[in-house]
Formats: sequence, C-alpha cells, structure tokens
Amino acid sequence: MSLGPADSVGAARVLVETLRPRLRIPPESLADAWRTLRPAPLLGLIQLERCSLWLYRRIRALGLEPAIPPELLSPLRERAAQHAALNLLIDGQALELHRWLVARRTPHVFLKGIALRASAPNLPYADARSTSDVDVLLPVERARDAWEALQREGFAPIRDPTGNRIVHHLFPLWNANRVSVEIHTTVSPPVDARDMWERTFANARSVAWQGEMVPVPCATDLLWQSVSHAVRDGAPAWFLRYLQDPAIILASGVPIDWDEVERRLGVGTSPERDRAARWLATAADLAGVPLPGRLASVAPCALKTLLSWRYWTITHLGNLTHGKETLLDVATRIEAQLPPLNLEGLSLDRKVRHFVAVMVAQAGYRFWRSSRSFSPDQTPVVR
Repeated sequence: MSLGPADSVGAARVLVETLRPRLRIPPESLADAWRTLRPAPLLGLIQLERCSLWLYRRIRALGLEPAIPPELLSPLRERAAQHAALNLLIDGQALELHRWLVARRTPHVFLKGIALRASAPNLPYADARSTSDVDVLLPVERARDAWEALQREGFAPIRDPTGNRIVHHLFPLWNANRVSVEIHTTVSPPVDARDMWERTFANARSVAWQGEMVPVPCATDLLWQSVSHAVRDGAPAWFLRYLQDPAIILASGVPIDWDEVERRLGVGTSPERDRAARWLATAADLAGVPLPGRLASVAPCALKTLLSWRYWTITHLGNLTHGKETLLDVATRIEAQLPPLNLEGLSLDRKVRHFVAVMVAQAGYRFWRSSRSFSPDQTPVVR
C-alpha cells in the first residue's frame, strides 16, 4: 500500500485517511506512512485545522501511537488533553444551565458543540472536538426573560453589549467559570425564530448525558445546523474542524431525513445552495459515505489538495503571517468556488493592495497546483 511520498501531498493523504471515520486503509499501511512524515509542518497543519483531539483519538483507536514520531506525538497528546480539559469545564456549565432551566420549567434544546458531545454514544467521535461555549435554543417569548434572570444569578455580558446587534442569539453571558452561554432564538438570521423552535423542539430527543436527560436536536437538525453555519462562515468552514461535525454524523449511519435536507437547501440553483451542497458533499467524502438522491451528483471540494497546499505554505512560509493567510484564503475560495472576500468599508488604498495580493496569490496557487505530478485527491490503492 502506498500513500504517496513524504511531502505535502503524502501528508494530506495520511491525515485524511487517519481521520476518516470509515477506514479505507489498513492500519499497518497507515503506520508505515506516518513514519515517513515530517513532524514540524504536520503539527502546524493539525493546529491550523484544529483537529488535535479528533486525530489523537483516531491514532489511539487504530493503534498507531508507536508509528508516530515522539516530537509529533507528545505535543499532539498535550493539545488533545488541553482540549479535553476545556470541554469538561464547558460540559459542567451546560449541565448547570440545564438544571437551572428545568427548575424554571423553561423548555430548551442544546445546540452545536454541546448537543454533539451529549450525542456521542450514538455519534462516535462527536465529542472529539473542541468546544468554546454553550449554545441553547429557547422559545423566542422566553429567551429575554431567561437572559435577564441569568444576570440576576451572577452572569454578566462578556463585554459591553451597547451597539452590538446579534439577530440569532442574545448577547453572550458568562459567570465566574468564564464559559460563554449563548441563548439562541434561531440558528441563522433568515430562519424565523418561531418556526425554528417549533421544528427543533418537535423533533428533539432526550439523551442520557452525565447523569442527566438533556434535550438535543435530531440528527437531521444537527446536520442542517452545521450546513447553515458553513454557508454563513465562508472560507473558514472548509477547514477540518468545521467539516468534522457533518462527517461524524454521516459516518455514524443514523437516519437522516434527506427529503427534508433537500427541501431546506431549496429548489433550483443559486450560489448559496450550490455552496451548501458542495460543502455537504465534501463532508460526505471525508466521512467515506455517498450522499443520496440528487445530492449524489454534487462534486466535493478537492479537500486533500487544500490540505496539501496548507502544509506547503506552513513548511515554506511559516513566518509570513499576512501573506500566508492570503494564500490560504485564496486557495480555499478557488477550490470551494466561493465569492471574493467582501471589501465593503475598506479604503481605496487598502482595496487596491488587497486586489494585488489576491492576484499574486491566485497565480502562485494555480502554478503550484499545476506542478503536481499526480492528483492529491486520488484514492490510494492497496497493493
């Protein structure tokens, strides 16, 4: 079995094949490939993709630890432990909030990271991700009251909310634990709050989590929430940290209402629908599962090509912060077919400088891509 040379292309392949929930490559072949990789740039790529906890869990599950160079395994283990410790702190805040809402007889459904962590028994590796806050959905008519009541319980806005307009959740709060709590009325501004609550609450399920029964969205809603965030987030959504959630859900085999997913995507074609479908197809490719129905014909983004480019820029341009960010953003927009960065509000001088930087970055990326002697996204062949 050959995963390619120990360069940027080989590193991208090894990383993806190790993370893939449905393994395509024998573990012994992956172990051989890991021994050929350069630790420093790969560690930089893992940090950029924010997949330390997921990767470390996969390495342990596949028995690959003896094959990982110590200078890579040690910092990877340390970062995974840091993420796991932070997750436990956030878990505690979520459980306290759940008990408080139950005592107040306030219906609620957890969202995003906390919902996925609570769903881990049914979604393997759903908890192998970093979580930064507690997101909870409340009926729109109860949200403001709960937000104000939390402040009487010792919570306070993270910063001065004056002049800040957030349309899909109330301004984040935290207490002495320093864990942000966001009370949502919807997950995306275009989605009506009452429709969002009725749909999510009607399909929610209670799961046993750390001694409590907590409400989380059904798998279809969890999948859709990740899609709606990806469309709003633009280029950052095409990093492994954000593709992990849908990939884990799809690989788990839990039932998904695909008719409902296609309905929410919308009828016909539009740039937003095409981007959402392509992102979902990319997550399915990472999961190693096909999409059904009309979505089966949607081509995924060349993820391994992007990972290979990111590895290359880390290796050769590690200290060039601004230039590196432009190179990464431009490549992502090319491969994912995203629109140019919105420059509204910038001065003419900054717009001109940005335009020149983008032109240079596009030329550099296209030259690099054309110089590859084989496709980075070619499926490895077992010999």
